[in-house]
Amino acid sequence: MTRPYDEAQTRQQIIDEKLALAGWDVRDPSHVIQELDIELRKAGLFVGEERPDHPYEGHQFADYGLLLRGKPTAVVEAKRTSKDARLGQEQALRYAENLQKIHGGATPFVMYTNGYDIYHWESDHYPPVTVHGFPTPDDLEWLVQRRESRKPLSVELIDTDIAGRDYQIAAIRSLLEGGSFSSTGLHSEIRRWARSRNSCPRHRPGPSRASTRGPQTAAST
Repeated sequence: MTRPYDEAQTRQQIIDEKLALAGWDVRDPSHVIQELDIELRKAGLFVGEERPDHPYEGHQFADYGLLLRGKPTAVVEAKRTSKDARLGQEQALRYAENLQKIHGGATPFVMYTNGYDIYHWESDHYPPVTVHGFPTPDDLEWLVQRRESRKPLSVELIDTDIAGRDYQIAAIRSLLEGGSFSSTGLHSEIRRWARSRNSCPRHRPGPSRASTRGPQTAAST
């Protein structure tokens, strides 16, 4: 039986290798910062007076920070192989949230692993998911661009060919943003709702005022 690795061994023997396979150079601080120093004072958190005998008080250290354009874009929290990787979820989230307070912009992507199980979490939008490996730098860049260009669900999923009137759009937007439906089957529900509204005589568009007045003649104008 293989002896479980402690956290340091997990990082050196497994995580560093998997990061390298994804194209991250863990020895290059422009790519990856190990023991990423997060100064809580810069995050606006009160940490008390600095004490010479406690030089790291008021600091957090993320196991890895993955950088794009010099900015931490993802954090990775490592646990030993014998631990459940999910034990690092909240810790990694705190690191990401404090980095966001320091650098602004979106919250860095959250990752946590025991070397074998890897979780990826875009905490602003989705629940955590298990993944087979770390994102490459290009993958991470794509995730950033997708996040920056994302439209609200109520904008992306409204089909104006089906429901293009103002009151229909407002009703569907309220439905979507209220979270009453999952995305599965959402379009069919919108179609059913919109068509039922259109089939009701009370909601059908009536003739224009001009069309009810008959043709206009030069004399009548």
